[in-house]
Amino acid sequence: MKFFSRLALVVAGVSLLGLSALAQTADNNRADSYPRNTVVEVFTGEWCGWCPLGKFFVERAIKQLPEADQARVIVSYIHDGDFISQQFPEAKKLAAALEGTFGISGFPGGLIDRTKTTTYGSVTFGPTSGDAKILKALKERLEKAAEGTVDFTLAENGGEFTMEINGEVASSILDQDLYLTSYLIRDSIPKKSQGNYVTNASVLNGDTDLYAEYQAFWKNYKHDHTVLQPLTAVQGDKIAPGADGKFSVTKTFTPNFGTYSTEFSHVVVIVHYANSTKKGVINAAKKELKATTDIVAVTPEEANVAVFAQNGVIRTSADVANMAIYTLDGRTVPNYSLASGVYVVRIQTTTGTVIVTKVQVP
Repeated sequence: MKFFSRLALVVAGVSLLGLSALAQTADNNRADSYPRNTVVEVFTGEWCGWCPLGKFFVERAIKQLPEADQARVIVSYIHDGDFISQQFPEAKKLAAALEGTFGISGFPGGLIDRTKTTTYGSVTFGPTSGDAKILKALKERLEKAAEGTVDFTLAENGGEFTMEINGEVASSILDQDLYLTSYLIRDSIPKKSQGNYVTNASVLNGDTDLYAEYQAFWKNYKHDHTVLQPLTAVQGDKIAPGADGKFSVTKTFTPNFGTYSTEFSHVVVIVHYANSTKKGVINAAKKELKATTDIVAVTPEEANVAVFAQNGVIRTSADVANMAIYTLDGRTVPNYSLASGVYVVRIQTTTGTVIVTKVQVP
């Protein structure tokens, strides 16, 4: 039986926490504080042989959080010096601006909420330092109440999108310079010539189990959460909340996907302090960008292929161009060391056939 893949994958338009962040403030007993989503921005490139290891540790850290907290972490990968930054020059401008502002001196380099964490003792962090340290920093930020909230809707008209952004900030920061940054990201971009320095267990201090896990990760490596297009100025657009702390912004944009399809794409919105002075993310939100045209998907049986789970990895007999794995609540997850449960799998074959199915991981 055929069905529409977008409906099978996610409930479009639902915010990361499952509710409007604005509505959640009623459940927070502390005045001038809001539930936080944490933003992780990682600077990467295909020329960087250590960058896959950085991504491996970031993903590994997030998977160790409680499921509800995993949904509160928004990850973006900002490319520089590779085929992605060449194809998307506006994203390259974002990379250059943030690298200069925050002092990113080595790749992979990263920011967690664009602010100093006690865990790292600096604004920047090195993802290759290991998942334990990343996990500690994420918990540190997630436990800290936010000083504002933001949510948004997306509406399409003939390929052009209108984004209605609404938010609120605490009275304690109304005298600060506040900005809003937004960008388009996409999952599941195939690698071309990605460097990889992790070729034996000695690189991971002889940990053979960790190396086996990394090998499974590398086998399925793609560029996920990749920034393709800034939707605001690279340092953000200044916002002016009213005396009640509320603000509204309307933005219209035409997404640039280059040679890629509109699928696997999301929009990220970040409210933050001025990057040049106080620095730091106040709060953020992320939502799926729905495609213009519904794509008719078929079942594995109709495509005459097998899709199955083996040793925590979902495998298929199809010739795969793209494959994405989703939890039942719509989160994209990496295809390795999958926890027991049911996942939605979307496969695009090299001939263009789209297959959508559910797979039980033992």
